[in-house]
Amino acid sequence: MSFADLATKASSTGAGFAFAGQPTQSFQWAGAGTPLFVSRTGKKEDDDDDEEGDDAEEGQYDPQFEPVIELPEEVPTVTNEENEMVVFESRAKLYRFDATSKEWKERGTGPLKLLHNPDTKMARVLLRREQVHKLACNHWLTSGMELKALESSDKSWCWFANDFADEVPKMENFAARFASKQIADEFHERFNALKAGLTGEAIPDAPVNGVGRHSTSSRDAGPFEKRVTLSRREGDKTVTLGMGELKIVKDAASKGYRIVVMDDHGKSLADHLVVAGGEQKRGRQNSFQWEGQRAGDSTRVQYEARFSSKSAVDEFEQALIPAQNPSLK
Repeated sequence: MSFADLATKASSTGAGFAFAGQPTQSFQWAGAGTPLFVSRTGKKEDDDDDEEGDDAEEGQYDPQFEPVIELPEEVPTVTNEENEMVVFESRAKLYRFDATSKEWKERGTGPLKLLHNPDTKMARVLLRREQVHKLACNHWLTSGMELKALESSDKSWCWFANDFADEVPKMENFAARFASKQIADEFHERFNALKAGLTGEAIPDAPVNGVGRHSTSSRDAGPFEKRVTLSRREGDKTVTLGMGELKIVKDAASKGYRIVVMDDHGKSLADHLVVAGGEQKRGRQNSFQWEGQRAGDSTRVQYEARFSSKSAVDEFEQALIPAQNPSLK
């Protein structure tokens, strides 16, 4: 039998080639017809249920944590300006003159205020730096202060003051520049108005915290008050006593006048009767020398005061004339 006969026989029976002992069947791959990607919906729902259960358990857990350190109650901010009236306030740039480098150096920018206390009748100049609120200027406004215009700017004023911004009293030459000439003129007007309304009583303690203890005295206010650096002659030496407010005041007991100098902490640097016909003369660097008589004895002491300007020396010399001769007043 030839291969052609075998092929003819297979086509007629449909068996095709087959191995002996094996049933004739069509060939199929293993797993044929089975979907490759099966949806696991049932498993996902179970997972969702588990997650919802976990969320429920987490929602029920509410731990309590006790603070390690108890925080204090909120303390209100006190600026010590509460009892003061704002007479003037405007944004300004403050400068101080550096005597070493002979130039103006910026001190800070912020609201420059003129404050007046109706109870103590005292006034002060205050500036806090913007954002940080650190003091850049904080000093009493006294009757001896004078505002001077800067030649380089019509929006600026400069003045001398014993400043306490750094808690240590220091004589400073300040300059303030405002946004416009109109604001600068208003500052000048309010400054002089406050100065004219001062009582002329002794300067209280330093306004570091904004509040000073008002010094009272049985003596009436005198015709003169200026800021000075006081010295005293002791033998061949001159001893510096310190800075303070020099005043000529009436003395009820002698019906004459006294020269009183108090520092910024209330300490007396000098307190003596004005001697009629006592030696007096001008010194160098805006200073003036005179003799004073100590209370209770006839001892005479020679003093020297250094002023901030020549005009202040002139005023002091003129004020001594009626003080030495009360009948002329």
